[in-house]
Amino acid sequence: MKSIKKLVEFKDPLREEKLSLALIPIEKLEVIAHQRKPSTFHVERLKRSMELLGFTTPVLCFKKSKDKYIIVDGQHRYLAAKDLGAEYLPCVVVPQKFGYFLIELNAEKTLTIKEKSYVALQIYKRLLEEKPKLSEISEEVQDSIEGGVYLVTMGLAYEKTDKFVGSAFQTIVKRVDNPIDKPLESAYKIRSKRANMLIKANKILRDIARAITAELGQFPPFLYQTIISYANPIGRKRLIERPFEEVTQELIANLEQLKENPMVVLEREALVSGTDEEHSA
Repeated sequence: MKSIKKLVEFKDPLREEKLSLALIPIEKLEVIAHQRKPSTFHVERLKRSMELLGFTTPVLCFKKSKDKYIIVDGQHRYLAAKDLGAEYLPCVVVPQKFGYFLIELNAEKTLTIKEKSYVALQIYKRLLEEKPKLSEISEEVQDSIEGGVYLVTMGLAYEKTDKFVGSAFQTIVKRVDNPIDKPLESAYKIRSKRANMLIKANKILRDIARAITAELGQFPPFLYQTIISYANPIGRKRLIERPFEEVTQELIANLEQLKENPMVVLEREALVSGTDEEHSA
């Protein structure tokens, strides 16, 4: 088995944390589980660049075990080099304690709600596996999940169906899906049930959108968001004391009623020109 070639140890200039630069065998590297899904186009573009210039930018990783290093920044470079047959990659090795906080900071672009939810869910699952008795309201959980723990419920909904229109539900969910005062092993089950409620609402939402699209002959911009805005049981209130389940059940009931006469949405709200983030009905 190929060995790791440590080139130099150094300290970062701001926090003086110990880092190292090393050549690590590619079979000892793997991408962190809660990274966004790779872009095939980006990998192919990097392969063309590497064929001309070589591998010039180290990946960022931390040591998980004796023979395994986890990449937290550089998955596309890693995949491109792997396709080209590279045996070693230059890596900057950071302390493991920083590994799980670097994904969003090192993102090449602002994450979509789907990507944020995916990352939040994977971090939550890691905490669940390592510390199932840890309370969801603990500081460790809250600090680990960027953007709010409601993203875990959204992530579960996305995981259960690719047809979930998270951007339409976000404004409601983030106001009523608060941290649960239970151990992660119990809270996770509650979040899974909440995700199922969102999926039920999502199915009705898409049925309504299809009916409106068929009537108009085109998919209006921001249609999903407009439908949810019409059926929203909490309006624009900032402080919501009602539980998630009660609010979501009322949302589902409102959507069921709206399904009987979908075009009423357009009577109340004019749809302006633009682009819907997730526009396929």
